[in-house]
Amino acid sequence: MFKPTTIRGALATLIQTLFMSASQAASTSDFEQGLEAYIASDYETAIAKWRPLAEQGDAYAQHNFGGLYEKGLGVPQDTVLADMWYNLAAAHGEALSSGFTDG
Repeated sequence: MFKPTTIRGALATLIQTLFMSASQAASTSDFEQGLEAYIASDYETAIAKWRPLAEQGDAYAQHNFGGLYEKGLGVPQDTVLADMWYNLAAAHGEALSSGFTDG
């Protein structure tokens, strides 16, 4: 027989898992919308979709932000900021970002 606290704990865990799944789905959608905008050269929309993800630690968004700064797409070209975003992405496991920095 389950104790009420065990049931409440299990229910809380289930609810948390559902919210996390919904949050990840929203993040994936935002990332994909940013990618579609980037491909269409709509850098303003790409930045609007990727910035919150990058600031929350999404390695792919951080990597792409590094690319925007490296190439000056929608933002002033800035190799220091590009390196910063690439380093953050690499620290969060994005293998493509390692080795992009100059120093």
